Amino acid sequence: MPNMRNPLTRHTRREQRNEQTKPMKEIEQQIITTASQFIHDLLGAHWGEIKTLINEAPDSQVSIGATIKINWQEAGPNVKTTISFAKRVTDECEVELNDPNQIQLPIPDPLNASQDPGAEEPPHIESGTGEEVPAARKPRRRKTVEAA
Repeated sequence: MPNMRNPLTRHTRREQRNEQTKPMKEIEQQIITTASQFIHDLLGAHWGEIKTLINEAPDSQVSIGATIKINWQEAGPNVKTTISFAKRVTDECEVELNDPNQIQLPIPDPLNASQDPGAEEPPHIESGTGEEVPAARKPRRRKTVEAA
């Protein structure tokens, strides 16, 4: 059976490895240095506001995010650095609504002590047929406990 490897793929992988191990160009190092300095400057400029949020937060935590956008143009890269910070507030509401198109089955609540234990069980609706089956024929699950 002939070798099915694609020689171009192997060549491309080799080029990618070589590209990753090449030393950074001067312009790439300038981008990293500039973006790092911008973040440092922006944090310093807004530290009073950040410190106030930290002191006001109940858990003394504030989220700070930084974004660096690099737009490479013909004249050279344009580096834009943004920080954002805020006190995090979360709130939540949840409810499970019943589908109005779904038939509600009378299922007893085992935690509700007000139900009469001697009351007759409601009939079971057979799956697929929609026919009522007497409670005596209702499928039951059994719990088996094995002695050690």
